[in-house]
Amino acid sequence: MTEARIDTPVPRGVTSLFDTAAEWFVLVEDGQATEQELRAFGDWLLADTRHADAYDAVERSWHQAAALSHNDVEFEAEASRATSMSGRRSHRPIVRAGLPLAAAASVVLAALVVFNSRPDGQEVAIVNPAHHQTAIGEVRKIELTDGSQVTLGPDSEISVVPFAKSASLRQVQLLSGEAFFDVADDPSAPFEVRTGQIVIRVTGTAFDVQRKNGAAEVAVAEGSVRVSTTQRYSDSNRESLPAGTSVVLGEGQRVVAKQSGNFSAVAKIPVDRIGAWRRQRLVYSDAPLRQIVADLKRYQQIDVAIGDEQAARLRVTGMFDSNDIDAVLASITELLPVDIVYADDGSVELRSRD
Repeated sequence: MTEARIDTPVPRGVTSLFDTAAEWFVLVEDGQATEQELRAFGDWLLADTRHADAYDAVERSWHQAAALSHNDVEFEAEASRATSMSGRRSHRPIVRAGLPLAAAASVVLAALVVFNSRPDGQEVAIVNPAHHQTAIGEVRKIELTDGSQVTLGPDSEISVVPFAKSASLRQVQLLSGEAFFDVADDPSAPFEVRTGQIVIRVTGTAFDVQRKNGAAEVAVAEGSVRVSTTQRYSDSNRESLPAGTSVVLGEGQRVVAKQSGNFSAVAKIPVDRIGAWRRQRLVYSDAPLRQIVADLKRYQQIDVAIGDEQAARLRVTGMFDSNDIDAVLASITELLPVDIVYADDGSVELRSRD
């Protein structure tokens, strides 16, 4: 089996990638994992895409094996053959539907061979349902197993840590871009969104998170969230809150949390503007021109650049239609002292006006 280096805590007595995935599966599905163990599981799952693939393979095999268990003779025969094929002998009893999950790991691993390697020698493709990525211009709505909904913005990416119904923590990683979260209420299982060193924690609410330039912008449309960072460094920004603190945001409030550990001052924002990108509206309040250009590239396949630093630092306030890039660029030249320069190859450059 494929070996993988594990840099985060893993259960004792396991060395191979699928062994580790099976042990994590048992721990999570059993519903007895502590919050610290669930965090360690999330760190392991997100450390390498192979970890998520292995976990998905284990989860699929468990459900397929359970489906076979209506015929105990067939199930035991298949598991026995798979164990023999894998060259490993199980010291745990064959699991049947309804038996404790702690007895399942060895049979799940055996079933991996049965269900992921067909008799004709063809490989069975494994698709990780916990990983979601959108293309430029694509907006996708994702429903999680707990009933929460995520609207993933263009050119964005998230990883969802699988959680059982009895889980004490729900966790999603925003790897890039922007997402709007409508979280199903469950006080017994807090919902966490992590983006780099920044953690947004709620039990049930609606909020938007955008990851950009070493920071995350968080805005709350409904309920409240707590935003914190795992770093404790500070800078000289007098308007920033002390590093390492956490900030509680209520409805209609926004904050920018830096990966370095600082927070901007909490600002008010009209609720109808939060997540307005879901309705093809890009809303900015005193945002630098470089941010607007970066956002436009997520919504359209365009080659737009800023020609000088002076132009890049110019601030913009306004609302734009993400479907009409030409109109956005025209509006920018009206609002700011910049000109549009078109090149023969079709690229566009924004330059400070002389």
